[in-house]
Amino acid sequence: MPSNRSSQGVGGSTFEGYRSHGPHPGKGAEGYKRPDEPICDELTPALERDGRIDASEIEVSCNSGVVQLTGKFENRAAKRDAATCVEDIYVSATS
Repeated sequence: MPSNRSSQGVGGSTFEGYRSHGPHPGKGAEGYKRPDEPICDELTPALERDGRIDASEIEVSCNSGVVQLTGKFENRAAKRDAATCVEDIYVSATS
């Protein structure tokens, strides 16, 4: 999304939309919960792109916003790397 975009607001006034800086990026509407499917759809390719992780035997599931990684990991470091990858994406999106 562009970070500087002028849009027409209510009554024809303009406002700056999609700004990621400031004290409130990532804060959504009260009570909003992100659906589970898009979370998995975002995290699975991120694990695949991370060069530290062999994601070929990792399954990503999400239930009520709780992400679970299951499967075979090369070692404990790979498991931590996968968890960190998920946290870097998902936790920042929900903060």
